[in-house]
Amino acid sequence: TCLSLLSAGLATLFGNKEHSTEDLNVPKSLGFLREISITGSITIAITYIVLYFILVANGKDPGTVWGYAGGTTGIFTYIFTHAIYFGVGITVMLQGVRMMIAEIVPAFKGIADKIVPNAIPALDVPVIFPYAPNALLIGFIVAMITSIITLLLTSGMFPTVVIPLISTCFFETGCAAIIGNAKGGVRGCIIGAAACGIVMVFLVGFGAYFFNNTIQQWMLVYGGQDFSLWGIVEGFIITFLLLFFFRQPQFKLDIFEGSKLTSPILNSTPVLSQ
Repeated sequence: TCLSLLSAGLATLFGNKEHSTEDLNVPKSLGFLREISITGSITIAITYIVLYFILVANGKDPGTVWGYAGGTTGIFTYIFTHAIYFGVGITVMLQGVRMMIAEIVPAFKGIADKIVPNAIPALDVPVIFPYAPNALLIGFIVAMITSIITLLLTSGMFPTVVIPLISTCFFETGCAAIIGNAKGGVRGCIIGAAACGIVMVFLVGFGAYFFNNTIQQWMLVYGGQDFSLWGIVEGFIITFLLLFFFRQPQFKLDIFEGSKLTSPILNSTPVLSQ
C-alpha cells in the first residue's frame, strides 16, 4: 500500500495521464513482447546475467551463492530454467486471477447482499495486472534498475546485506506502476516505479535493525513494503514508550546488536524481541 500511495502521489504531481503505457506502439516484429510471460522471462534472464557479473566482480562464486555449485548444472542452464519458471509462474498466476474474478467475486456478491450489505471484496494486487500489462513490465524493469543502483550506492550502510528484491519489484512495485500509469500515464509509471525501487531498499535496510532476530531472512526476499514500514514504526514506538514514557532506566535497547531489549535484573535475558 505504501509504495502504491507513493507512486500515485508522484504520478499525480509529475505525470500526464493522457499518454498511457497501454497505448505504446510496439513494432509488429516485436509483437511477441506484448505477451508478459515471454517478456518477463527475458527480463529475469537479463537480471540474472547482470547479477552474475556483479557477483563475479565482488569475488563471489555465483554457483555457490545460487546453490547449483557441485552439480551438473551450468550457469546457462540455471539462468534459462529460472527465467522459464518465472514466465510459467506468471502465466499460471494471471490465469488464476481471471478464474477468481469470474467465479469468486459473483459468489461473494450473494454473501454481501444477504449478510454484509454494500461490502466490497478485498483481492490481492495481481487482480489488477491484466488491466495494464505494459505498465507492470515497465515498472518491474525500472524498479529493478533503480533498486540495484541504490544497493550499490548504499553498500555497507545497513546492518545486513540487502539483496535485489525481485519479488517486491514485481508484485508491489508492479501494482504501484499500474496505479502510477492510471494517475500519470507513462511518465507517472516510470517516476513512481523508480521512486519505489529506491524506497524499498531503505525500508529493508533500516528494518533490519528491528527484524534481525525475527523474520529478517524472509524480509530480505519479500520485504520493502508495508511489512518493513510498519515494523520500523512499531519498533520506534515501543522504544519510545519503554525508554521515555515508562521511564525504566534498567531497560536498555541495544538496537545495533540485534534489537533485543535486555534487563540486568533478568541477567540480560531478552524480554522483548521486535
